[in-house]
Amino acid sequence: MKKAEQLEATLIRLRENESPLTGGREPCQLFVPILVISEGFPLGPVTRAVINDRLRRAGVLQDEQFQPLHILGMNELELLEQAVTTGRANLVDLLNAHARSTLAPMNLREFLVDYLANHGRSARQMRLWRKALDVTNAHIKSTARTMASTSDRHHPTDH
Repeated sequence: MKKAEQLEATLIRLRENESPLTGGREPCQLFVPILVISEGFPLGPVTRAVINDRLRRAGVLQDEQFQPLHILGMNELELLEQAVTTGRANLVDLLNAHARSTLAPMNLREFLVDYLANHGRSARQMRLWRKALDVTNAHIKSTARTMASTSDRHHPTDH
């Protein structure tokens, strides 16, 4: 709760005067609070609901200019970096998409893995992915043929 309160205080100061951070650009209409934690944190639907309930009860990060709090681990930060630096999406769009998705109660990692898998990989990654799928499919087909052949020998059909 203390970290969320610190974030809120910072966002309020930024809303009053964001020029030290933005260099005097247009005032921001929407703030996306992000808490980055260095250690793993089991963020699932139950934990998310408890955190949201505590924030709501304390009146922290409830301003309409504040989006829901995003809690990120280092692995999620690295996935975000991958998505943003490859030009597939920008940070705010990804966080907004997560907040609107059916995966919103889950940690951001689950959303990013799904997003990155379904919104294009690099050509190199796609070649490796297709090769892995081809090998896997060939193995499955071979195993299925072997199993069918073995089954036919042990259970001959009457014709």
